[in-house]
Amino acid sequence: MVLNNLSPDRRDIHLLIKMNMNKIKSTKTRYNADWCNSIDEISKDDWGQIFGYSILEGYSFFYAMEKAELSGASFFYLRIRDGQKILALVPCFTYNLQLDVLAPVFIKKNAKKIRSIFSGFLQVKILGVGSLASTCRQHIGILKGLTMEESDVIGKIISQEIKIKAKSLRHKLVFIKEVPSGQLNNIKAILSEDFYFYHSLPNSFIPILEETTPYPSGLKRKERERYKSLKKKFAEKYRWELVSDFSSLTTEFEKKYIDTYNRSKNKFEVLNKRFFDFINSELNQDSFLLIAKSLDGENQSIGLVLNEEDSLIPLYLGLNYDEKDSKTIKLLHLNSMLRVIEEAEERGKSQVILGQTSYYPKVLSGALVEGLYLGFYSYNNFIQFFIRHFLGKLFTPTKVLDNVYKKEIGVRLKGWYSEQGIDICN
Repeated sequence: MVLNNLSPDRRDIHLLIKMNMNKIKSTKTRYNADWCNSIDEISKDDWGQIFGYSILEGYSFFYAMEKAELSGASFFYLRIRDGQKILALVPCFTYNLQLDVLAPVFIKKNAKKIRSIFSGFLQVKILGVGSLASTCRQHIGILKGLTMEESDVIGKIISQEIKIKAKSLRHKLVFIKEVPSGQLNNIKAILSEDFYFYHSLPNSFIPILEETTPYPSGLKRKERERYKSLKKKFAEKYRWELVSDFSSLTTEFEKKYIDTYNRSKNKFEVLNKRFFDFINSELNQDSFLLIAKSLDGENQSIGLVLNEEDSLIPLYLGLNYDEKDSKTIKLLHLNSMLRVIEEAEERGKSQVILGQTSYYPKVLSGALVEGLYLGFYSYNNFIQFFIRHFLGKLFTPTKVLDNVYKKEIGVRLKGWYSEQGIDICN
């Protein structure tokens, strides 16, 4: 190829690819890296060898995202092999990101005003690494059992391939989602030093260890009374229904989910009916809806719950806001959480994974919190300078309450999570 016949932008891309491939070759690697444009190009067995079979890391969940045809999104998958042996998988996506998505309120307000004049302010097309739908998990998947030297080489390949992909797409920001604090050092060791990590919204958990701490007995007295009061008020007006096959309800759920999403302070991805349809069909009994009905049978809240081996995960909630005051909405929201806890107890689970946002009511209900981090890189020197020196001011730590467990029980629960590699911060 004659470089002088190429445009400057394409010449830069070609040189970057050639330079980085030379770096990879210089390690005398025997590995082959390629990009798949569809999850259909990857076998379920290969995916399972890398990520195991948990739902939020599983093949079916990512299949549902890709096939949902989400607005503004596209999906790619980095695959690294030694011959036919799978060594690493890294799912990626493209999306439009507002950089103030997690910024303090005063920054968001000012950014909104500026966007009324300059629509693209603090917005950028990203190459995301991980899951577009929020999972509170990182998805840089490397086969377990490799030597340190093998892992180091594969980490170099992953870093370089991601940079090359971003440059070829002309997406100036690489966005790593979402690394739990207990895994942050491992991910930093895999990626090159020019990836910078800042605080995301933390994850939250309700432990349900029946033998030692049945819920809500481990909570302080005030919070146990709060639990009883919320349950009593709910029972006076509503009842629960669990639906395993919810194919007939995805249109209604989408509407309620969108209504709830539009009222959220922190907006990132927006999902659609097709996604919920695929979750229903692909996950079968590992997904279900918990529906709060008024006494006349009308659906007032609908929660999508995923069923993992040791956990229940309430993933999305849709509320009926028609003619309801804030107290009623809070009652529905809080009891939706409590109902999942009850269901987890009935199924013998160890925990409910509550995810991000709404930390005040979650912590009062017994949530323990783990920090999450987002990673950033840009091939553009100006943006990379901004990432290194200023972006951390937009992604500040979230303040949460101390946990509301009796002291000795709180210590024991935090110790249990530490054994699982989860770093509880409250």
